Amino acid sequence: MEIIKFFRGINLNFRKSKLPAPPIPSFPRSWKRISLLSKHGYITIMQSSSLCAVALFLLNTPLWADATAPLAAAQATKDQAAVNVSAQALIAELGEKAGQPSEAPEFILPDEDAKSLEAAQVPSLFARALATLQMDAWWKTVPTGPDCPAPLRVVASAAEGCVLARQAGCEGAAALLEEARAAADFLLLAQKTGGKAAFPFPAWRGKRGRYGMIADRLLKAAGDHEAAAIHDGWIVDDGHTGELNLDNALAVSALLALYAETKEERDLDAARNAVSWMMQRPLTILSHPNSFTVSALTKFYMITREVPVLSSALEICRLGILPTQLTEGPNAGRWADPQDAKLVYHFQNLRAVAGLLLALPTDSPDRPPLRKALRLGLAAYNETIITQGGSSLDAALDLYCLLMSHESELGSTLKETHTPDAARMIFRAAVEEYRLEHPTISPGTWGHFLLFTSGK
Repeated sequence: MEIIKFFRGINLNFRKSKLPAPPIPSFPRSWKRISLLSKHGYITIMQSSSLCAVALFLLNTPLWADATAPLAAAQATKDQAAVNVSAQALIAELGEKAGQPSEAPEFILPDEDAKSLEAAQVPSLFARALATLQMDAWWKTVPTGPDCPAPLRVVASAAEGCVLARQAGCEGAAALLEEARAAADFLLLAQKTGGKAAFPFPAWRGKRGRYGMIADRLLKAAGDHEAAAIHDGWIVDDGHTGELNLDNALAVSALLALYAETKEERDLDAARNAVSWMMQRPLTILSHPNSFTVSALTKFYMITREVPVLSSALEICRLGILPTQLTEGPNAGRWADPQDAKLVYHFQNLRAVAGLLLALPTDSPDRPPLRKALRLGLAAYNETIITQGGSSLDAALDLYCLLMSHESELGSTLKETHTPDAARMIFRAAVEEYRLEHPTISPGTWGHFLLFTSGK
């Protein structure tokens, strides 16, 4: 019965391999890829030797998921020493796969004549995004969860992009504020309809694509408690997987941006409710869901100066982000798990670390570890970016705009890692990407870039 319970929630993806089945004791390190996805025993194993070997391994050796149990327990009790020891044990188990991304990044070198933006160009460069948002603003029809064509992260990005473009001095100030308000109103409605403090996820069933896969995972995580996890067509509980962290972080960021512009208390109240919910959630073994929480809490602190929120962000970073970053070896600076090592999440983790570092008092004893993590993380990819071009541009642009906005404060760290040169490459690649018919850069990130470029 216990074995059946363990099998539930485990996902095994098998691919053909000509490798012979390895001896059982060395089996974990024989996988081509092993990704520890959560403390609940959800595992992805790819390119295995054979079905028989998998069965023998699961039945005759300690379960791989057990390797995450000490870290999960240490995080739950907030035992920093135990967290550090358990994280190093997981890194040792991953062996040479530690820091190897589950998907190799694709770098795109911009044309030689591609240039970044100048401040004088900024006012006209959100017009296309604004026109697209006005045409595609499905949230104005106030759909229910399952009727939404996209999750709330898309709505949040639209709201924040309009606010930041307005602050950058882009054309159509009144229209930008109107669109931001409409998107934010839908965020507030979804939060209220969900019945909890969190910003929920549409309860899609059978939806194709990446968003449909997220909904499937959320529904599976709910298990026998699905009825309690869904409210009026919205998934309001992610089963402690961290799946809702991204949507909540982006919604909080958008509402805080709008609050800074309009001072409407309803936006701050909604952000505060979501932040309180995020502060109470258990940490995940993977670091990037935790990093979304840290980013949201840090941004909230920068607006409200509520010290308990900053303390919570720092604690989450200590327990759930820093411990699994590699500090030595060929992959130093990357995060150990293949999922966390994906470049998009690498950038997000650094975004959280950098934001927290900038929020702390200059004499805080917690700044040196954060600065070290930032330095290691930037050094891991900056040289590649400089020579090979940009990658994961939405996340990269958001990170490098933040860093270069605080170049005077982060001077030595940025200079030592050649971050200004890497940033220029990212900016050039982003401008070239945005000129495409269907750019992949989100409105929120593009607004951030325009605001940075405007110098305001």
